[in-house]
Amino acid sequence: MADLVSDIWNGLRVLKVQNEAAEALIALHGAHVLSYKPAGERELLWLSQESWHEAGKPIRGGIPICWPWFGPAQEPPHGVARLNEWTLRETASEPGKTVLGFEAFSFENRIAELTITVADTLSMELTTTNLGAEDFRLTEAFHSYFAISDIANIRITGLDKAEYLDTLTGLRHIQDEDIRFNAETDRIYDSSAAECLVDDPAYTRKIRIAKEGSLSTVVWNPWIAKSRRMPDFGDEEYHGMVCVETANAGNDFRILKQGEKHTLKVSIGLK
Repeated sequence: MADLVSDIWNGLRVLKVQNEAAEALIALHGAHVLSYKPAGERELLWLSQESWHEAGKPIRGGIPICWPWFGPAQEPPHGVARLNEWTLRETASEPGKTVLGFEAFSFENRIAELTITVADTLSMELTTTNLGAEDFRLTEAFHSYFAISDIANIRITGLDKAEYLDTLTGLRHIQDEDIRFNAETDRIYDSSAAECLVDDPAYTRKIRIAKEGSLSTVVWNPWIAKSRRMPDFGDEEYHGMVCVETANAGNDFRILKQGEKHTLKVSIGLK
């Protein structure tokens, strides 16, 4: 089968990638990775059955790109990149590896350049350049949603002793041992470059999330009440997902002077 095929998914234009090592589905809307499966393995990413699939609205699940800001402090929340169409510029392939380069996405003198590599790991690289005369405060994230057996049964390793901001209370804490879930969780670990593992015994797998250009990891699960408040998220879907996001967020914002660049990179695979 050819490495790359154009198709339509729920009304959105998508790219289907398949090679010897993995397959992926990528929407041009937001340059959004919807699916990633290493060869012979189950799906690594999660998508909501209630997600919107239309222009101007975000897709719930997969890997949204939050850029050039992260969070709700500005409108639209999580920036403009995930709400707009991206254009594929070039592709390259070799056995077990397909590389997709997208045309630069611009917003108010800020340029984002994105490369996605589908291989035995999924890699995403986002480079921001400030073309404006004024300093620019950059926050961003690969807002990765992972498919899990059940949120109550998994743990996330790699952030023991890391400091985090609990965005639900506004208080800062130090992580004690592995992360487990029994309530709504929304945390920014903003002083750690460590890789994380989503350890899922029921699926007998560990998802590895490694990163570069980042000292912040966001961990999120909406639990019961928030799931019911979100129109694009099923009431019970919180059981099957967890977000472990590679970010520049919280205290890990970056200041780019005129002409300066910053690259955020994530690599996702099975350990």
